Amino acid sequence: ESRFESNTGDNIIQVAEKLIKDVLENPGIKNCLLSIKRDKTDIYSHLISTAVMSLVIAIKMDMSEEQLNDIAVGALLHDIGLKDIGIKYVDVDVSSLPSEDKLEYRVHVLKGYEAVRQFDWISNSACEIILSHHEKADGTGYPFHKGKRNISKIVKLVSICDVFDEKANGIGYKKRKVHEVIEYFRTSGAYEYDYSIMSKVIQNIAWFTTGVKVITNEGETALVIRQNKGFPDRPVIKILKDSDGNNVKDDIVKNLTEQLTIFITDTIED
Repeated sequence: ESRFESNTGDNIIQVAEKLIKDVLENPGIKNCLLSIKRDKTDIYSHLISTAVMSLVIAIKMDMSEEQLNDIAVGALLHDIGLKDIGIKYVDVDVSSLPSEDKLEYRVHVLKGYEAVRQFDWISNSACEIILSHHEKADGTGYPFHKGKRNISKIVKLVSICDVFDEKANGIGYKKRKVHEVIEYFRTSGAYEYDYSIMSKVIQNIAWFTTGVKVITNEGETALVIRQNKGFPDRPVIKILKDSDGNNVKDDIVKNLTEQLTIFITDTIED
């Protein structure tokens, strides 16, 4: 199930996927990704997901064809420096690791940049995505602690999509549920990243994807059956169990844009 909110047209997602497919026709890019796909499938999946998400938002922001191409290349290759990292980074908050391990992980941005910058098929802007995707608008990122004014728009976008996917899949962070990641960006993340771009990202992400089981504030267990356009946190749900845990036989459907006192408190992972 797509994590995009319902107002993100299928055609936009298809355009993003086609851009990635076209970029992957480049032998140099394809060779860079081959070893990652073979040895680190979690990172490969993360690269693809980050690229798709970044491109979808970039298209909705009316970025130029050149910017879209740079985003596609840079996002697809942004974590190639993790290929030779030996420390454990899955479902681990790297920031809490010992200094030596933390440094080894963070050096991946430099390794990735050095691995591709000499190729004539990659632009300076795409290289900058690889080098700077862990920089933050508040200056607390790495490797150079750049502030908001020194980070390009496409780097800001990819960095937000990168962190979103990393937190949702537990790469360099403890794994979190999608609605928890969105809540992070609405709170502390709102200060760390470019707020206008971050808002564009979370506006287009469904908090609770169709097909996921959820718990409401009334203690009911429900199934998300449909998204409401423009309200990514207020889907339509079908009640499966009442507040006492009894199975519900009747077909009870609640539209959370109409029943405003009901809200989702958590998701259930099968």
